[in-house]
Amino acid sequence: MISGLVATLTADATLADSALQAIAQHPALESGSQEGRRLPLVLETATPDESHALGDWLVELPGVEHVDVAFVHWDDDLATVPALQPSSPPFRKRSL
Repeated sequence: MISGLVATLTADATLADSALQAIAQHPALESGSQEGRRLPLVLETATPDESHALGDWLVELPGVEHVDVAFVHWDDDLATVPALQPSSPPFRKRSL
């Protein structure tokens, strides 16, 4: 199971740094490039229960103010996820 999350870190630099260190050490999480207080994350777990438990851990982690869920993929076959296929075009905003 793969989820895309965005963690909003606290403005307190000490707590935010502590949260970043804890997140970096967790084997089921991969961080993207931090933008201000927002940190994109990829969460990979074997079961929905593991995913929920890790989400709860993130929400309770000192230094994390909020966690948004951007994407959840339930299928076991990652080849069916268009965003994970190398031939998929990147997302583009539509012109109005």
